[in-house]
Amino acid sequence: MVLIDQHAAHERVAFERLRAQYRDGAVERQALLLPLTVDLDPGQSEAVATPPRRSRRARIRDRAVREHCFVVRAVPALLGHDDPRLLLEDLADGLAEVGSHLSAAEALETVLGRIACHSVIRVGRGLAVAEVDQLLADLDALTYGSNCPHGRPVSIEFTRAQIERMFGR
Repeated sequence: MVLIDQHAAHERVAFERLRAQYRDGAVERQALLLPLTVDLDPGQSEAVATPPRRSRRARIRDRAVREHCFVVRAVPALLGHDDPRLLLEDLADGLAEVGSHLSAAEALETVLGRIACHSVIRVGRGLAVAEVDQLLADLDALTYGSNCPHGRPVSIEFTRAQIERMFGR
Protein backbone atom coordinates (compact mmCIF):
# COMPACT_ATOMS: atom_id res chain seq x y z
CA MET A 1 0.00 0.00 0.00
CA VAL A 2 1.33 3.43 -0.88
CA LEU A 3 0.10 6.65 0.74
CA ILE A 4 0.73 9.80 -1.29
CA ASP A 5 0.81 13.31 0.13
CA GLN A 6 -1.06 15.19 -2.60
CA HIS A 7 0.52 18.55 -1.74
CA ALA A 8 4.08 17.18 -1.66
CA ALA A 9 3.48 15.19 -4.85
CA HIS A 10 2.04 18.17 -6.71
CA GLU A 11 4.85 20.36 -5.38
CA ARG A 12 7.45 17.90 -6.74
CA VAL A 13 5.75 17.86 -10.16
CA ALA A 14 5.60 21.68 -10.27
CA PHE A 15 9.22 21.97 -9.08
CA GLU A 16 10.51 19.61 -11.77
CA ARG A 17 8.50 21.46 -14.41
CA LEU A 18 9.89 24.84 -13.27
CA ARG A 19 13.43 23.49 -13.08
CA ALA A 20 13.19 22.13 -16.64
CA GLN A 21 11.79 25.45 -17.88
CA TYR A 22 14.58 27.33 -16.11
CA ARG A 23 17.25 25.04 -17.61
CA ASP A 24 15.75 25.70 -21.05
CA GLY A 25 15.82 29.45 -20.35
CA ALA A 26 12.08 29.78 -20.77
CA VAL A 27 10.14 29.89 -17.50
CA GLU A 28 6.57 30.44 -18.62
CA ARG A 29 5.31 33.67 -17.17
CA GLN A 30 2.06 35.52 -16.86
CA ALA A 31 2.07 39.29 -17.15
CA LEU A 32 0.06 41.08 -14.49
CA LEU A 33 -2.73 43.33 -15.73
CA LEU A 34 -1.50 46.05 -13.39
CA PRO A 35 2.05 46.13 -12.01
CA LEU A 36 2.17 45.40 -8.32
CA THR A 37 4.44 47.29 -5.93
CA VAL A 38 5.72 45.36 -2.95
CA ASP A 39 7.45 46.97 0.02
CA LEU A 40 9.92 44.72 1.80
CA ASP A 41 11.86 45.19 5.00
CA PRO A 42 15.59 45.94 4.57
CA GLY A 43 16.72 42.33 5.08
CA GLN A 44 14.17 40.98 2.61
CA SER A 45 15.02 43.71 0.12
CA GLU A 46 18.73 42.95 0.23
CA ALA A 47 18.09 39.22 -0.20
CA VAL A 48 15.94 39.81 -3.28
CA ALA A 49 18.21 42.47 -4.77
CA THR A 50 21.45 40.52 -4.27
CA PRO A 51 20.88 37.95 -7.04
CA PRO A 52 19.22 40.15 -9.71
CA ARG A 53 20.30 37.95 -12.65
CA ARG A 54 18.75 34.84 -11.08
CA SER A 55 15.54 36.68 -10.19
CA ARG A 56 15.16 38.19 -13.64
CA ARG A 57 15.79 34.89 -15.37
CA ALA A 58 13.21 33.16 -13.16
CA ARG A 59 10.79 36.02 -13.98
CA ILE A 60 10.06 36.84 -10.37
CA ARG A 61 10.55 40.59 -10.26
CA ASP A 62 11.60 43.43 -12.45
CA ARG A 63 13.39 46.08 -10.43
CA ALA A 64 13.45 48.24 -7.33
CA VAL A 65 11.58 51.52 -7.77
CA ARG A 66 12.72 53.02 -4.49
CA GLU A 67 14.57 51.66 -1.53
CA HIS A 68 12.98 48.39 -0.40
CA CYS A 69 10.12 48.67 -2.92
CA PHE A 70 9.83 46.43 -5.98
CA VAL A 71 7.53 46.39 -8.97
CA VAL A 72 6.27 42.99 -10.04
CA ARG A 73 5.16 42.96 -13.67
CA ALA A 74 5.02 39.21 -14.30
CA VAL A 75 5.05 35.99 -12.32
CA PRO A 76 5.65 32.35 -13.22
CA ALA A 77 2.54 31.05 -15.00
CA LEU A 78 2.32 28.10 -12.59
CA LEU A 79 1.17 30.48 -9.86
CA GLY A 80 -2.28 30.86 -11.37
CA HIS A 81 -4.28 33.12 -9.08
CA ASP A 82 -1.89 33.07 -6.12
CA ASP A 83 -1.00 36.48 -4.67
CA PRO A 84 2.34 37.66 -6.17
CA ARG A 85 2.92 39.83 -3.10
CA LEU A 86 2.89 36.77 -0.83
CA LEU A 87 5.25 34.94 -3.16
CA LEU A 88 7.79 37.78 -3.25
CA GLU A 89 7.62 38.19 0.53
CA ASP A 90 8.05 34.43 1.03
CA LEU A 91 10.98 34.31 -1.40
CA ALA A 92 12.58 37.27 0.32
CA ASP A 93 12.14 35.66 3.75
CA GLY A 94 13.61 32.39 2.52
CA LEU A 95 16.59 34.01 0.85
CA ALA A 96 17.20 36.34 3.80
CA GLU A 97 17.08 33.36 6.16
CA VAL A 98 19.54 31.11 4.32
CA GLY A 99 20.51 32.90 1.12
CA SER A 100 23.89 34.14 2.24
CA HIS A 101 24.95 30.58 3.07
CA LEU A 102 23.86 29.12 -0.25
CA SER A 103 25.68 28.69 -3.51
CA ALA A 104 24.00 30.14 -6.60
CA ALA A 105 22.65 26.68 -7.51
CA GLU A 106 21.27 26.10 -4.00
CA ALA A 107 19.66 29.55 -3.93
CA LEU A 108 18.04 28.81 -7.29
CA GLU A 109 16.68 25.49 -5.96
CA THR A 110 15.26 27.36 -2.94
CA VAL A 111 13.57 29.94 -5.14
CA LEU A 112 12.12 27.33 -7.51
CA GLY A 113 10.95 25.23 -4.56
CA ARG A 114 9.11 28.17 -3.02
CA ILE A 115 7.49 29.09 -6.33
CA ALA A 116 6.40 25.48 -6.76
CA CYS A 117 4.94 25.42 -3.25
CA HIS A 118 2.86 28.54 -3.92
CA SER A 119 1.56 27.13 -7.19
CA VAL A 120 0.08 23.83 -6.03
CA ILE A 121 -3.01 22.49 -4.34
CA ARG A 122 -3.24 23.13 -0.63
CA VAL A 123 -3.29 20.47 2.04
CA GLY A 124 -6.81 19.34 2.85
CA ARG A 125 -8.35 20.17 -0.51
CA GLY A 126 -10.18 17.21 -1.97
CA LEU A 127 -9.27 16.15 -5.48
CA ALA A 128 -11.62 14.92 -8.17
CA VAL A 129 -10.84 11.50 -9.66
CA ALA A 130 -9.55 13.14 -12.86
CA GLU A 131 -7.19 15.34 -10.81
CA VAL A 132 -5.86 12.32 -8.91
CA ASP A 133 -5.34 10.47 -12.19
CA GLN A 134 -3.48 13.45 -13.66
CA LEU A 135 -1.30 13.86 -10.57
CA LEU A 136 -0.38 10.17 -10.60
CA ALA A 137 0.37 10.31 -14.34
CA ASP A 138 2.55 13.40 -13.80
CA LEU A 139 4.41 11.63 -10.98
CA ASP A 140 4.94 8.55 -13.13
CA ALA A 141 6.42 10.74 -15.88
CA LEU A 142 9.08 12.13 -13.53
CA THR A 143 12.43 10.80 -12.60
CA TYR A 144 12.12 12.37 -9.20
CA GLY A 145 13.37 11.96 -5.70
CA SER A 146 11.06 10.68 -3.05
CA ASN A 147 10.71 14.09 -1.39
CA CYS A 148 9.20 17.47 -2.18
CA PRO A 149 11.67 20.37 -2.52
CA HIS A 150 11.28 21.09 1.22
CA GLY A 151 12.25 17.54 2.15
CA ARG A 152 8.85 16.07 3.04
CA PRO A 153 8.16 12.59 1.62
CA VAL A 154 5.95 12.43 -1.47
CA SER A 155 4.83 8.93 -0.58
CA ILE A 156 5.19 6.28 2.08
CA GLU A 157 5.03 2.60 1.26
CA PHE A 158 3.73 -0.07 3.61
CA THR A 159 4.56 -3.68 2.86
CA ARG A 160 2.06 -6.44 3.48
CA ALA A 161 4.17 -7.65 6.41
CA GLN A 162 4.12 -4.17 8.02
CA ILE A 163 0.34 -3.94 7.67
CA GLU A 164 -0.11 -7.41 9.11
CA ARG A 165 2.09 -6.48 12.10
CA MET A 166 -0.05 -3.37 12.68
CA PHE A 167 -3.08 -5.63 13.01
CA GLY A 168 -1.25 -8.12 15.21
CA ARG A 169 -1.11 -10.97 12.66
